[in-house]
Amino acid sequence: MAAPINVARQAKADLERDIHALKAEARKLMEAPSKDRTSEQTARLDAIDVALNAKNDELGTVLADITRLERYQQEERAAATTITLGADHGTERP
Repeated sequence: MAAPINVARQAKADLERDIHALKAEARKLMEAPSKDRTSEQTARLDAIDVALNAKNDELGTVLADITRLERYQQEERAAATTITLGADHGTERP
């Protein structure tokens, strides 16, 4: 099972890839002047806008989760490095 931070980072990468693909498709559709666009192209642009908003919202949530997970991970690392030393038995010998 993958660590939660790795799962969140992969989700971030997947969302960024999806957002990039949607933006590329929108740029391609936007090459045509607005008066020459078909109703299907206009509808697709509207659908892309809705999808981009949803993906950006989801990305914001994932980024917040990553921030939390990194903070928790740092706290665990700091707590795990505490070493309790015992008595120095070398100084007890005459």
